[in-house]
Amino acid sequence: MSLFKSIRVGLLISIILLINPLQADEDNNLSWKYAEYVAAGIIYHEIGHYLIDIWGIPVFGNEEDIADSFIVYALLKNKSQYPTEELYSQWVDDYHIILTETLDKYYFKTLLGRDFKEEVISHSSDKRRFYNLACFIKDGNEEYFDNYISERNISHLLEEKCNSKYNELVKSWKYFVKDSWVGNGKTQNKVIPIFENSNDEFYMKVKVYLENSNIIRDALRRFPIELPQNLNVVFKTCDGTVNAFYYPDLKEIVMCYEYLNDLRNLKSDVLRLKASL
Repeated sequence: MSLFKSIRVGLLISIILLINPLQADEDNNLSWKYAEYVAAGIIYHEIGHYLIDIWGIPVFGNEEDIADSFIVYALLKNKSQYPTEELYSQWVDDYHIILTETLDKYYFKTLLGRDFKEEVISHSSDKRRFYNLACFIKDGNEEYFDNYISERNISHLLEEKCNSKYNELVKSWKYFVKDSWVGNGKTQNKVIPIFENSNDEFYMKVKVYLENSNIIRDALRRFPIELPQNLNVVFKTCDGTVNAFYYPDLKEIVMCYEYLNDLRNLKSDVLRLKASL
């Protein structure tokens, strides 16, 4: 290649990076989509905290585990719950990927040796959270999630441990949800994503990227439970904090841009590890 052509190619790559630095290559694109799906799952977790708060749900164990169970209750379905295969397929295509990608957050962290919380106060270890959720999805829809569980070679660890777990979960949440489950897209009050500006140039690009993506928007727009009021989910920079929060006083959820970037980095690390094997 001539020097002139090399310069042209270099300029073209630079322009592409400038236009969309978050999707500069296929792996980066996959990593950001992964981060969005997990963020949607984490938001459902925080909505679990919100419902525990506004409905006064008694907590006798770890509230974080109960909030995790809400992700499964809200998103997992099986064929028996739908009159047609088409309606069932529409649901699983849109929502079951949120479940599996969220589970992989805990699976990946354990795989990469980043879960060091064997004894914790407010949260279970990532390993325990993964197995709790894996047990729910296996029991709730084994036919659909069999490949996911088999590919991670954990079937033998879940045998005889998951029976009735999903049914107990559904029964417990139904007691409080009652008639508030009105169905996909039929609610009057909404879960509303709000993307705040940032003083950080990189996170401003993250903000613009999220505004132009439908993954999180669609997951929240079709939330099936009628809430007593609109629930805001505020995306913002959090001074370096890598987390998401539910604030009872404000009745709102905050998702840190830093958390999304951390999820992106987690997936990128796994892709690099896979490529090196």
